[in-house]
Amino acid sequence: MASGAPITAAATPTTAHERERLARAVRAFDCAATRMLLISDGLTTPLLEATLGAPLEVQVTHLSTMPSGSVCPVISALLECAASDRFLVRRTTLALPAGEAVSENTMVLRLGVDPRIDRVATDRTRPIGFALAEAGLLPWRRILRVGTSRWPLTGDAPRCAAKTYLLYTAAGPVMCIEERFNPCLISARPAAGRANASAVEIAELPLLTPEGIACSGKSS
Repeated sequence: MASGAPITAAATPTTAHERERLARAVRAFDCAATRMLLISDGLTTPLLEATLGAPLEVQVTHLSTMPSGSVCPVISALLECAASDRFLVRRTTLALPAGEAVSENTMVLRLGVDPRIDRVATDRTRPIGFALAEAGLLPWRRILRVGTSRWPLTGDAPRCAAKTYLLYTAAGPVMCIEERFNPCLISARPAAGRANASAVEIAELPLLTPEGIACSGKSS
């Protein structure tokens, strides 16, 4: 995906044009499993479990409420927020039974859109997708960006595959989620001849302002 591609806040499913743009970005990756993971608009956890052949455990590493000023303006616009809105910021890691991290995820939830989702999002025992499904809540996803980012859980911060997407309910957009995948387990290797292609590089879409990042304890 080319850096700086525009993002609109229209409450619509992923359009055919957006899907083609995303498909071009995904084709920059060499690994078929990585391409499948990035382009899917379904639950991430079962795809990761199928790819790795093992169950995953969720570790909630941060959970707090923040004012609207802690959320980046682009994300506020995508979530159709007002200045008085508050947000739940949830950071999780999905890990193999032995403890190795598979993905690092940040969720920004606009509180008050659906009280049921507000409750589910504080569940510390299940991945958010599983928790929503088990509560009978089936929001649909609109993928915003796919490409590479920096894996934040090691000191050298290697390039990793990453995706960012919105979740919608009938009431409108409710949350934005960023997922980054451990490059030791989910390959971020570019396809042949694409090592320097901009399509391999994610156009960074920070979810939080610097103040919000500081409050959440997230380094990037």
